[in-house]
Amino acid sequence: MQIVGAALVLDALPPLGAAATRVIRWLAGGSFTLYLVHQPLLLLLASALIEPVESRVTMAVAATMAVLGVCTLLAECAERRKHVYAEMLRGKAQAIA
Repeated sequence: MQIVGAALVLDALPPLGAAATRVIRWLAGGSFTLYLVHQPLLLLLASALIEPVESRVTMAVAATMAVLGVCTLLAECAERRKHVYAEMLRGKAQAIA
């Protein structure tokens, strides 16, 4: 029902422009890295920096922003460059064969 409802709402909205489409695709290009590493990084920072989170909200927000920054850097170095790594591996495989 949620998917049907979202489809109905999105069909009623005007289409996105090219700039919005580029931004959405760029964000989606790093979504797996975010999914994969955000929790371990948050737990690492939370255990190292902010014991009682309730009393240090500013530190928790800063840690969250830092984790998002690290996830973005990791996505930029790995996930968004996967085609480069694939070509390198293909070249190595052809050289071996």
